[in-house]
Amino acid sequence: MKINLSKKDLEKTYHLLDTKEINISIADLLFSTFEEIDFFNNSKTADQFFDRLLKFWDVPGDAKEDIDLLKKVVKPAISPLKADFFERNSYYKTVKPAPFKHGEYELKYMSFKAYQPLPLDEIIVDENDYYLERSPLSYCLKEEQYLALSHKDEVWMSITPNEINTMQPYIDVAKGDVLVLGLGLGYYPFMVSLKDGVKSVTIIEMDKTIIDIFKKNILPFFPHKEKIHIVEADAFNYLKNNKNEYTTVFADLWHNPVDGLPLYIKLKQLEKSSHTIYQYWLEKSLIALGRRCLLTIYEEALENYKDKDYLKAQNQIDSIINRLYFKTKNITINTYDDIFNLLSDRSIKQLIKSLI
Repeated sequence: MKINLSKKDLEKTYHLLDTKEINISIADLLFSTFEEIDFFNNSKTADQFFDRLLKFWDVPGDAKEDIDLLKKVVKPAISPLKADFFERNSYYKTVKPAPFKHGEYELKYMSFKAYQPLPLDEIIVDENDYYLERSPLSYCLKEEQYLALSHKDEVWMSITPNEINTMQPYIDVAKGDVLVLGLGLGYYPFMVSLKDGVKSVTIIEMDKTIIDIFKKNILPFFPHKEKIHIVEADAFNYLKNNKNEYTTVFADLWHNPVDGLPLYIKLKQLEKSSHTIYQYWLEKSLIALGRRCLLTIYEEALENYKDKDYLKAQNQIDSIINRLYFKTKNITINTYDDIFNLLSDRSIKQLIKSLI
């Protein structure tokens, strides 16, 4: 990037960089492993819960600046889980498999303890506050069970409030012939198969064991099994070679934005028909991570990084930063609005799709 900013606009862009660091730091806190669960007992209100979080994170009582920041970013995003959240969910009302072991895989029920912190929904990005991110956080008022599949005793897939809430916007707009990339425990296929406007649901899954577990233990509970078609294949090969037309394509091939961003970039380049609705689980978070990559490039441009600094990568995110650098190196930033607009969702989607 070529940066020619006034002093005032340069100061505003430093706020963007500061906010990026705040977003990263608070995300690290929110995705802590909350092991001292009993510490949160009897946190019956959001205020009490927030105070417990401050103590859990060892925030000193006299650290006013830190407390004020957490009050601004974290506290407004805290809310208790509705008492009937699981009971009123269509999947949980219908799909009730017995615990099951298959080699290194185990289908089982796990529990959220009362007042255990848990992520609730997709991040909320405030573009008018320097792209500040808020991650909705919740807690159950009583112990709640949820369905999970573990592999070698590590949770591989689960149906949690976060997954339920983050998938709902994509479920709402699905219609016609739906293509699903990634099977999981079949939450999205189940929910869209209930819709009258959905004719068929084709699921692409490359892991035969996952398919077998699903067919034996979960699919029998589906009211509309006739809509479900499972293809054992690699999602990317299927998209490249498939000749069928789908109304909706939904991708769920990742566990989180970090492992998802490289796959998201690859999938965006395979989008074909403009008449198809392309959906990507956690897309807001994927775009936010892409935004952080762009801000890293901007910060390094201020520090006079050169082409030679972008020729090696230690991980996939580094590789994405390198590719974005060469895609944006000739962009000139003359005003704050130039960098602000470059960081918009629309701009990042266009850049991602161009990273061939």
